[in-house]
Amino acid sequence: MYSTLKQFGLPAVAGSLAVLVSHPLELTKVRLQLDNELKARGSVGEYKGWLDCVATSWRRGGFRNLWRGVQFGVAREFFFNAARIGSFDFLKVGLGDPMLAGFCSGALGGFIANPLEVLKVRAQALGGLTGHQHANIGGASFSEALRNAVRAEGAWRVATNGLGASTLRGMLGPGTQLPAYYELKRRCAEAGLDIASPAVHGACSAASAGASILACNPMDVVRTRLYNQPVGERRYRHAGDAVKKILATEGVSGFYKGALSHYLRLGPHLVMVFIILERLRLVVPSS
Repeated sequence: MYSTLKQFGLPAVAGSLAVLVSHPLELTKVRLQLDNELKARGSVGEYKGWLDCVATSWRRGGFRNLWRGVQFGVAREFFFNAARIGSFDFLKVGLGDPMLAGFCSGALGGFIANPLEVLKVRAQALGGLTGHQHANIGGASFSEALRNAVRAEGAWRVATNGLGASTLRGMLGPGTQLPAYYELKRRCAEAGLDIASPAVHGACSAASAGASILACNPMDVVRTRLYNQPVGERRYRHAGDAVKKILATEGVSGFYKGALSHYLRLGPHLVMVFIILERLRLVVPSS
């Protein structure tokens, strides 16, 4: 029982701590993904890039604006990492294939964390220059925001909004990142490097993050659009409809909006998650 709690609990804690630092870049990614929503290619956006988005967000609200929605981010990381990292080793043994285990553990994380993702994205968009502004989430506590969303849309809608996109994004992102991370660690060990060192953990995490962004950013854009669309005024019927409309109006580049800030956030975030996780594994008793 203790070993199972440790297997799932340590990744949950590691992710929850790391997001306290990485949250502003996650918020920046969301606001950039909503910039020029369904507008023709070449249209002038509200932000000139990720640095301009960070600077503008700071001018409009300082620390509070850049860390808006962090309570949802912490909750999301807790459940997401417990599911995707905690289940990975079990699935790897059961399925016998690290890549397949990565896809399944990522999908599980995306499925479980979806309602929290909905609240997090709406909170992050609020106060920015882009995307619909869900006023019922502004200034609300975690429980108040959840109640407001359920009251406006119903529990089922909040739980399943963008669920397919979130599950697929979980497969494509962590599904490529985790196998890449452990494969890189294996190769470092074969090369005679000290795989217990933070430098190796950091380098493997940063490299695996690149593979993750390339695979998952398009679906990340799609689910952000699904999560943040106005209640009762659906711009997209489902993920497939969102893909079709984004491609028709914004082109392929529309699927990679926010990709740089996504990497700048995910790279350091994963470095912190796995460094914290590996440290916790060393200091927390095994039994």
